[in-house]
Parts: sequence; C-alpha cells; structure tokens
Amino acid sequence: MKAAHEASRWIARDRVGSEPLVELGQRVHMRAESRLHQLELLVSHLFDRPLTDDEVGHARSYAGDLASRLGLLGVALAAAKLRRITELFDRNEATSNDAAVAHRRPELAIQLAALSEEVRSHLEEATADLQLLSRGPETVAVVGAQGETTDAILWSCAAGGLAVDYVPAHDVDRIRDLDPDGMVQVLDDADQIGDVSTRLAAVHPDVPLLVVAPRLESSEQVSLARCASLVVPRRTHPQVVAEELQRLIRSVRIQPTVGLYGPGADAMAGQLQDHGLVASVFGSGPDLGAAVVDGRIRAVLCAPQPDGTPSYGLVSLLRSERRGRTIVIGCIGADPGERSRALALGADCYWTSTSSIGEVAGELRARLTRNAVLDAALAEVDDNVALPWPIGRVMIQRMIADAGRAKMPVAFALLYLRAGSGVDDRLARAFRRSDVVTRRDADSVVIALRGADRSTITRRLQSTLESLRPRVTQARAAVMEYPSDARTAMQVIERAEAALERSLRLGGPAIVGIDWCPDHEAPPDVVIIDSDVELASTLAAALGRTGLDCIAEKPETSRRSEAGVAPASQSLPPRLVIVDVNSENGGYLDELRRLRRRYPPESTKLIVVSADVGLALIDQAFSLDAWDVVAKPFNLALLVRRVQRELQ
Repeated sequence: MKAAHEASRWIARDRVGSEPLVELGQRVHMRAESRLHQLELLVSHLFDRPLTDDEVGHARSYAGDLASRLGLLGVALAAAKLRRITELFDRNEATSNDAAVAHRRPELAIQLAALSEEVRSHLEEATADLQLLSRGPETVAVVGAQGETTDAILWSCAAGGLAVDYVPAHDVDRIRDLDPDGMVQVLDDADQIGDVSTRLAAVHPDVPLLVVAPRLESSEQVSLARCASLVVPRRTHPQVVAEELQRLIRSVRIQPTVGLYGPGADAMAGQLQDHGLVASVFGSGPDLGAAVVDGRIRAVLCAPQPDGTPSYGLVSLLRSERRGRTIVIGCIGADPGERSRALALGADCYWTSTSSIGEVAGELRARLTRNAVLDAALAEVDDNVALPWPIGRVMIQRMIADAGRAKMPVAFALLYLRAGSGVDDRLARAFRRSDVVTRRDADSVVIALRGADRSTITRRLQSTLESLRPRVTQARAAVMEYPSDARTAMQVIERAEAALERSLRLGGPAIVGIDWCPDHEAPPDVVIIDSDVELASTLAAALGRTGLDCIAEKPETSRRSEAGVAPASQSLPPRLVIVDVNSENGGYLDELRRLRRRYPPESTKLIVVSADVGLALIDQAFSLDAWDVVAKPFNLALLVRRVQRELQ
C-alpha cells in the first residue's frame, strides 16, 4: 500500500497543477527575452558599424544582468554563454574604426548571435527539465508578491523535486484550498510583518512555515518567530531556501515521542498527549533504555521518586546510551536546588513539582522540534525514494555536469533487480538523499553516487543487497566510474549492461566491473591529430614520459573513425584531443565540428593548434568549447606541463 501511495503522489502532480510552472516559465522567458532582444539590437549594428563605448557598456550590462539572474536559477550553461558574450564585447573589433579589423566585425556579430540563440536553447531545456523534476512527492506553497525573488524560490523548489504552487500575497485565503507539506512566505519591506504569517499558521498549524524576510526590528522578529518554523534573510540563496524547507518537511514526520518513568507517570502521559506529544510509560529503566537505543523514544521524562528526587541512576544510564543520539532527558523533582545536580549528571532540563504540565510539554516540544530538524539534516535517507526513470535520467545528467565542473568522480551501478513490494523503498533508503536511485524498467535499477569511486559503491551495494535478503536473492550489478570508464551517462549504462550480460553468460560474480565489458580496453588519455607525423610522435613521446597514454593519428584516420571505422583503442573517448588545423583551408571549421560530434565537450577537452592563429580561428574554436588555442611553433615543455597538470 505504501509503495502504491508513493507512486500515486509522484503522478498526482495534477493536485497542485502544472499551471504555476507554466506561468513561472513564461515570466522567466519574458525577462530573458527582453534582455536578449536588447543585446541582439546592439549586435545587429556590428554588421554596419563599430559600437560606441556606451553601447558596449550597455551590452555588457544586459548580458551580465541576465547571467546573474539565470545563475541564481541554476541555469549554469546559459549563464556561462552570457559571460562569454560579455568577454566578446571587449574585443577590439567591436569598437575600433581601424580598417585592419573591420572585416572581422561581421564574424564577431555572427558569433554573438549564435551564443544568444544558445542561451535561449539552454533556458528552454532547463524549463522542460523543471516540469519533469517537480513531481513531488512533497508539495510546497510559495506565498508572496510576484517578483524575481519569489520566482527564484519557486524555481529552486521545483528543481529540488518539490511540487509547487504559487499563492499571491493579496489572495492568501486561497491557501485554504491547498494541502501543502510545507510553506514558504516571501516578505517584502512593505509587508505587514507577521499578519500573513499568522493567517498561514492558523490555516495549517502542523505544516512547517519558512519565512524569507528583510531586515527586521527585534519586536518584529519576536512576532514572526511565534508562527514561523524558520526565518531566513532575503539574501539567502534560493537553493538554500529549498534545502532548508525540505529538512523542515522531513522533520515534521519525526514523531515527538516521550518515554515516562517513575511514580505518577500514567497520569502525566495523558496530559502530555493532550499537548501533542506521543507519550509511553515504561515500568523499568532497562526497557526505557532499549527503546532509546532502538530510536523509538526521542525524549525521556523522569518523574520524582517518593523522596522527591528524580531517578538519577536512570539519568546516568541514559546519558551513557546517548552515543550521539539527539535524545532529550528531562527530570521533575520536588526541590529546586536539585537542578544543578540533575544537569551535571546529564539531564537537559529540570522542572519542579509545581511546574505546570503545559510548561513541561512546551519546552519538551521545542527541544524535540529542534532535534528533529537536526536529525532530518543528518539522516537524509529517512524518506529517500526511488525516482521514475524520466526524472532520474535528468538528475543523473545534472550530476555528471556538476561533477565535470568540479572535477569529481561519479560512481554508477546498474542493478538487475525485479520490482517488488517495498524493494525500491528499502533500496533507496540505503543511500543518501543526494544520491540518485531510479528504476529504469521492471527489471533494472540505476544508482549514481557523486564523489564516489568503484570501490565505494561496491561496498555500499554489497551491504545493501545483504540487508535485502531473503526477499532478494538473485540481484546482480555492474559498477562503473565516471569519467574513467565512460564519458557520458548513457555510455556508463551501455557498458554496465554489456558487462552484466557477459557475466550472466559466463557465470561471473554477482557484482562486476569494467573489466567484464567484452570490448574493454582503457581509452587513451590523449589523441594527437596532425599531418606532421614527426611532430605528433615527438609530442606523444613527451606526454608519454609523464605517464599519460597517448596515440597519434593522421587526419584521414580520424575521418575514417568518424565514419564508423574506429580503432579498437578508441572504444571510449579520450580525455584530451590535440588537433592541428590549417586556417587557410576553408574546411577547417567543418573538421573541428566533426571532432566535436565525435568527442563532445562533456567527455573530452580540445586543444587547437595552428601555424596561423587569428581572431576568427580563436572565436570559432572557443564557440566549439575548445580548451585552448596554441600557435605554432609552440614551447613543447610548457604545453606538456599544462596538459599534465590538467589531466593528472
């Protein structure tokens, strides 16, 4: 039933509706299009005349402003293209009247226009991904005036896997029609502090409320703290807001359980239940200690013994059983003077027999709430779920892109595991929330761990599969590592599938690696494509002495490989390609494009070498995501050191 419920919540995005995301996408596109249109008007002037310094300043301002906005939304590729546009406007030909550079101005305009179109394309892709990612199972209502801050928070929540709905500040009563798991309120300076917050908390008292607020006076902070679960400043990054909200949502699911021990515990249990705590009475200290160790009890309240003192022996026992657990230990005694002793022995709070049960319950609940947020941050696997494949594929592609920029590995596992009742839930909870566990089809699951290697994911899989026994006995897996075993997510899965099929056919072990791929042969680190055989051999030998695996190819060999006749040593893309081009030959740009189709930027760096390095060649090379452009003759030792430092 639980698996069916979770699946229905993934699909039940219609209960929140796609309209908020559609409208959000339209607003973001409208703002971006306004800036891009202004940029393209200035670019169009480059075909006829140079730009003035003021026009260049405006263009840089438009591109920089839009890059900041899209960077805030996490659309990193579009932001990078816009930063490239700002760099190109600094080129001499953009403003110079010199006839020597005037002929390069149309080339610059074409390149700027192409980058502008790429920004549009990246933004459209990011918006499409958002529709896939924002499927729940948790839902969030974002309340506030329409603006860039509110839109950025909506976007980050959706990108973080939350189904979102937008409630305008002037229509806050619409929150009654929603059933959110969490709420975010965006306060403006002009808002009546605490008014809307109080109404939100009154409508959904058990739903966590995160408030994004401007600088507040002390009295306003106190007023807001009465109804908000967490208050963060407006300068907080939207992604951080989304992460904090997810922690609050997870913390609400942690029950405020209290174990009572001592005379009068039965009467106190009923009173604590009336204040929203889940109370249980234990007749012996060992039973209570076992409940703490098992995690069934998150707070302990020791009632006074007949002599008026708490059970200090139990307090000492519980203190020894803490072992890093966020357990609250409270004591009730007749003498206020016993407070110091109780705290010294390990109690967190102490009340006297005259304290009201409301005071006791209030402090216990406040401490349990703080601990629940901390536990939700530390134990982020508590509510991890297996993602549907369309969403999981997008998440894996994002993980690969982020890891590539951070130069970190990603470990993958393709697991042959039939879908069954509760199997996916148990498997997902064995991994962190930041990891990706996604069911590809009824027979296989894909797992991706950022910052891990083959040995790490192998150990995790072994312990996980062992914990699934005896329910699961026939599981098999292949583990791969990016970027050493493959350069893209799809290559990883293809090679893992080939390794598994071979292992099944030959009766191999339950968990196999890259060495079980039928065509396994480590790709070269560097491929050098140059018609000058002597120079290519010299460079390959120099790089080889640093420990890099290098091969040299003639251009015609590279073209045959592009046509499908690839050498066996290149079943996987290399980490770097160094290609010599003749800029006087009009077909050199087509040659570079062929190379980029064969070796995409996410898998392979590209160095372009030429005897005639001009502005047009530099611009065209960098538009194809070249890593560097080197003029001939070059300093061999310097080039080798740069390559070695980058790859090793």
